[in-house]
Amino acid sequence: MRIFYAIALLLLVSCTTLKGQASPFPWPDGRRAAIVLTYDDSLPTHLDVAIPQLDEAGLKGTFFLDAKFPPDMIDGWRRAAGNGHELANHTIFHPCQKDTFTMEPRYYNESYSLKAMLDELSIMNTLLRAIDGKQSRTYATTCGQKFIGDGIDYAKASFDRGLFTACLLYTSDAADDLLCV
Repeated sequence: MRIFYAIALLLLVSCTTLKGQASPFPWPDGRRAAIVLTYDDSLPTHLDVAIPQLDEAGLKGTFFLDAKFPPDMIDGWRRAAGNGHELANHTIFHPCQKDTFTMEPRYYNESYSLKAMLDELSIMNTLLRAIDGKQSRTYATTCGQKFIGDGIDYAKASFDRGLFTACLLYTSDAADDLLCV
């Protein structure tokens, strides 16, 4: 099989909880784990390379989209969703902590209020719904960071408000990747 030319994170999930449930998630058909292929940042190579390769291999991926993709990619994302790939939320502007990488200061996590972040996540959910028609969303934090302003945990607040069914906190060590809450 050809190598996927997109950023992918393989997660082995053996015991996860969703929506604050105390018991482990009941995997379909008695399975005990899943391997999840995830891609983030709405890259053109996801549509041009990764999705065709996934489809050829009979695999599906989760694509965490930010809203920085050009309008001519909307139909491609719609086709991907229609073919079983998940479109998930990765914010509108991909905010990160100051000095993570070059960006406008207004997009530093430190510049965000809780209301501004929750609004951004909600609006991105609306955009994704316009593309794939789905109401339920998963979310991955940007830059592995779930705090804004003066240390407010926006990931927990957004999850508590029902913006997501699951939230993934990417870290520098894949073994430490967790649900956000």
